[in-house]
Amino acid sequence: MALYAEALERFRLEIDSLNVFPVPDGDTGTNLLHTQRAVLEALSRDGAATGGGGVAVASLPALRETIPDASLAGARGNSGVILSQVLRALCAALPDEGADGAGVARALRDAAAEARRAVAEPKEGTVLTVLDGAARAASGAGPGAGVVLDAALRAARAALGRTQSLLPELRAAGVVDAGGKGAVLLLDALHAAVTGGDLTEPTGMAGPVGAEAGEGTRSLRGDLAPAYEVQFLIEAPGDEGLAELRSRLAVLGDSLAVVGGSVLYRVHVHTDRPEDVLAAARATAEPRYPSVERLTAQVAECLGGSAREVRAGRTTCGLVALAEGPGLAEALRSLGANVVAGGSGRGARTDTVAAAVASVRADGVVVLCTQTDADAARRSLGLETGSDRALVVVAAYPAAISAAAAFHPDATIATNVAAMTAAAERCRAGEVTARGDEAASAVTQLVVRLGAGVTEAEVVTLVVGDAVPGEEVATVAAALRRGFPRLRVEVIAGGQRTRYLVGLE
Repeated sequence: MALYAEALERFRLEIDSLNVFPVPDGDTGTNLLHTQRAVLEALSRDGAATGGGGVAVASLPALRETIPDASLAGARGNSGVILSQVLRALCAALPDEGADGAGVARALRDAAAEARRAVAEPKEGTVLTVLDGAARAASGAGPGAGVVLDAALRAARAALGRTQSLLPELRAAGVVDAGGKGAVLLLDALHAAVTGGDLTEPTGMAGPVGAEAGEGTRSLRGDLAPAYEVQFLIEAPGDEGLAELRSRLAVLGDSLAVVGGSVLYRVHVHTDRPEDVLAAARATAEPRYPSVERLTAQVAECLGGSAREVRAGRTTCGLVALAEGPGLAEALRSLGANVVAGGSGRGARTDTVAAAVASVRADGVVVLCTQTDADAARRSLGLETGSDRALVVVAAYPAAISAAAAFHPDATIATNVAAMTAAAERCRAGEVTARGDEAASAVTQLVVRLGAGVTEAEVVTLVVGDAVPGEEVATVAAALRRGFPRLRVEVIAGGQRTRYLVGLE
């Protein structure tokens, strides 16, 4: 579970940008990550240890209870709802003594079947297609769990590639399915956990959702109906009551998904009649924690925003970033940067930076780095006034991520430098070296100091170092969310030497 959360942290922005279907509202990766974070927090509360990239619990029965309940309660969006059902099916199929190859294959078959049953109108070219492909391959694989998951992962990747040809919306945008990408990451995490290996999914090209249309790009025509996304929890009295609920809601909207088990279920639907949806639900039971979000606003924001695009040929401006640690590199790469290894106390090699700059296919290049790598970057660029190259030096890596998020390949060098510099200056940053029981308190106190006199802060970014145990990370993140409920907490497995880098913006 910790490995899957790590993968979603790394790929969230990419998956968001692929979110073409069912509506281009750019939140599939965010919703998957939100759902998975709920799982990790529940495991931490229940005494599960998330160290070494895996999850160790006292017993599989405890695991089977915690994960489904937490994912159901924390599920967000259509993708999170389906993920909840997949995790429930996987947990239910695992025997108490642990799973061999046959057990894993059975669990994957059950997960694919339950995900398909959860959706009122299943469509090919979605996460359902990817899960089906993985389940079929798992059934014909060898005896070991690692062998089965390897076959399932390879089949899922192949099925993900086919989604573009199966669903017209994906074909028009030139992308694969966002939810399907999330399923591949889950299988990659399961394979890594079982075999003791590393996550292997490569970073892909970002999609068009959230991008401004321009020359050489693929843009989207936004279908802004239905207008609302409605979600709630409900107690359904048996199979008959659940079937009646599905029937009532099916006529009120689309993208209907009902997941859960036993008594408690989560419902997700897109509709133009949110009040009628909630009224129909009350015929079964009183909805718990109802949520009504305006899809039209979300889609309009994405279609007019500044996220990455699928581009063809040469761009106006390219970005080269220097970073220490694989996680920081992936985070910057997901924001459009060509990343060069830096940091390590001595700075990057000048020739390596120069080669990266020369490889960028753009009319101009911005190099982004911290002070550690500034000398190497300057030497590699040979900066002159009015040249086609520029350097942005920031105080810390959280500020570098903020600066990279402000970069846009269609903007000029001057526009990008101004936007990136302003974004970096809005990010207050610091570092924490405390470990163990002291880490949560130290990070919380740092955020208090960084936020002194700041009232408009919205996000705290926690960049986690290479040697920090997953259990400690979960404890620190949970402390931040409890202590600062109005802030969005973003956790990045940076892989740098410093235990924690913290940014507030």
